[in-house]
Amino acid sequence: LASSFAALKNTLEDHLAVILGAKDLPASAKAEEDAVGDVTAEEEPDAEEAAAREREGLVVQERAEIETLLANVRKLPPDSKVEELKKVLTELRAGGYAQVMVFTQYTDTMDFIRAELARGSDLRAICFSGRGGEVRDPDGTWRIVSRDDVKRRFREGKADVLLCTDAAAEGLNFQFCGALVNYDLPWNPMRVEQRIGRIDRLGQQHATVRIVNLHYRDTVESDVYVSLRKRINLFEQVVGRLQPIL
Repeated sequence: LASSFAALKNTLEDHLAVILGAKDLPASAKAEEDAVGDVTAEEEPDAEEAAAREREGLVVQERAEIETLLANVRKLPPDSKVEELKKVLTELRAGGYAQVMVFTQYTDTMDFIRAELARGSDLRAICFSGRGGEVRDPDGTWRIVSRDDVKRRFREGKADVLLCTDAAAEGLNFQFCGALVNYDLPWNPMRVEQRIGRIDRLGQQHATVRIVNLHYRDTVESDVYVSLRKRINLFEQVVGRLQPIL
């Protein structure tokens, strides 16, 4: 939810499909389910039947809860964060930052953002995630390419926006790119620093690096972000600048 409405919706739908039997359980969940279902020689048949009825009741309850959550998700207004992202990208381009990296923790959110950018702007986007690099063909389909191909395309200016998950937080160095947007924020500040380190490094061509952090107002995410900012400011006042020390 803190990342995007789309990520929440997809996660709930996938979990509901597992409950309904349309999708397989993850291996770990299967092992746990099998363990719960094992009946030892000492157990009575009545106990087994009672346990089965209890499990069935819990599944029905969980299904009802998920369906209620999905109904609430479908009533939500358009996602305000993606609209704010579009404004931020326009502002950065006007300020001389022709290329921007956009980080998210989830591929569902990345897919949502790229669909919104394709529909509502003329920005050229490419992606990098655990699936690998992805580029959009003229017919609108996304094609898998190599990691090096993504780096080359972005370096050659063939894309305005590089959308990526934390899979790109190591090994992809873009000193030519002067702006980065955290579409969602990991609670671990070291992971945030790893993201920023993709552009805030030796050889950076811009005099000022722009970092923009997005979070929904009045949520636990904003509380965590404010707390982190306060702690980092206190650290810098006492010890020194954070980035050189890290």
